[in-house]
Amino acid sequence: MKSFNRLIILILFFPLFLSSHQRSESYSNWNIEIKDEVLKIKSTLSVRESVLLNLNLDDLPTLESYLMNSINLSDCELNDFVSKLTYREGLYKFSINQECFLGESSQFLITNNVFFDIDASHSHIAKIKINGKTFPEKIFLNSDRVLEINLKNSDIPEDSLFSSFISYFGLGLEHISTGFDHLAFLLGLLLINQRFKNVLIAITGFTLGHTLSFCLAVLGLISPASSFVEATIGFSIFILGIEYLSKNKKVFSKYILYMLVFWVLFLISFYNLNGSYLLLGYLGLMIFGFTYLGLSNNSKNLLFSLLITSLFGLVHGFGFGGYLSEVGLPESKLYLALIGFNLGVEFGQIIAALIFLLLLHLVKGLKFLNKNIVETLIAISLVSLGVFWFIERSF
Repeated sequence: MKSFNRLIILILFFPLFLSSHQRSESYSNWNIEIKDEVLKIKSTLSVRESVLLNLNLDDLPTLESYLMNSINLSDCELNDFVSKLTYREGLYKFSINQECFLGESSQFLITNNVFFDIDASHSHIAKIKINGKTFPEKIFLNSDRVLEINLKNSDIPEDSLFSSFISYFGLGLEHISTGFDHLAFLLGLLLINQRFKNVLIAITGFTLGHTLSFCLAVLGLISPASSFVEATIGFSIFILGIEYLSKNKKVFSKYILYMLVFWVLFLISFYNLNGSYLLLGYLGLMIFGFTYLGLSNNSKNLLFSLLITSLFGLVHGFGFGGYLSEVGLPESKLYLALIGFNLGVEFGQIIAALIFLLLLHLVKGLKFLNKNIVETLIAISLVSLGVFWFIERSF
């Protein structure tokens, strides 16, 4: 029993090791117009505040200067240059409008050194339009920082409808496969819904919810605070872990006390540190959490399950939408990109769900492993991860 308690303590501290393994990415959109050997360039670079903090770039007044010096255009005599750094809901956007004289040179080089000198694993995704044509997407890496474009070549390769669809399908698949918070939520969903009918209802509700909110967010119809959305995703993982533990009254009685203490301390500290209107949102999450746990333990109605998973899906959909807003969407192929990205996410979810269900089934067949102990450890891990992500993203 002592070794089991030690294992629980180890699991509770495990999320602390995850903060150093978050994906480091930035994005940019370039619109280049060529007329009479003069280039008009409009570009916007996007990066999340959390990425900057992980890169120890919290000295934000120098950020604009750093970005200006990290992007270089060669073989181009600069005539005019205007830059602007803006911040909104956890996302920094650095906009550049510049005009330069190309002369007789047919080559145009973009050298991107953004963040590579700080984090060698950083990646930067650039989307480029030249005279209205979409250039194939460029991924800058530490080992590949230069993009060479032949501007006087009339046969500039343009993305086809199919290649655009595949590109965004791949982005959706990549996002769900590396989005550990979404995968953790999916695991929690399957942990408490292991029967086929329940799994089908849960996945359907989650899909309906995140598809709706994803489209609303990307189309700009609803723009919730990204920090609150990301924190709520952590909360959704936490509440699923608590729901599983609530089946064991002895274990649950301890965790419900910890939950009360955690919420009281969190609300007090959040108010003192931020004094923000978002305090009401976090208070609402607390009320929702206790109400949900009470209803879920007394209701086996499939309609209730569909409704709740749809609500959770709405939250995660805003998270997907926030990611795609960073990457950027082609205006001429907006709906194709939306469909491609969403299908990529769905395909990734199905693969992940099948793997999780297979692993849970294998655990049942292993005589030397106690299924209940394994599932309890998974639930405790979800609680620990959920609390960690919730607090980290709130502050």
